[in-house]
Amino acid sequence: MPFVPSPLERLLLSRLNLGPGPLLDVIGAGAFRPVGVAVDLGVFEALRDGPRTAAEVATASGHTPKVRGSSSSASHPSDT
Repeated sequence: MPFVPSPLERLLLSRLNLGPGPLLDVIGAGAFRPVGVAVDLGVFEALRDGPRTAAEVATASGHTPKVRGSSSSASHPSDT
């Protein structure tokens, strides 16, 4: 989700240097880790031809799909 500051926030962040610069740097840097892991696992290559399920992405990227929980069918947490 991009950070779009209002005009007042822009003034405070850029002109008066009152913004949480180090915090924004940490949050921005944190976004690189999941993207790097996805690249390493081949997720983007698996999704090149269009949307797929998680199991299809796992298989296409050379990994074994795992099912969460004890049942063999996947369910959403709100289904309980």
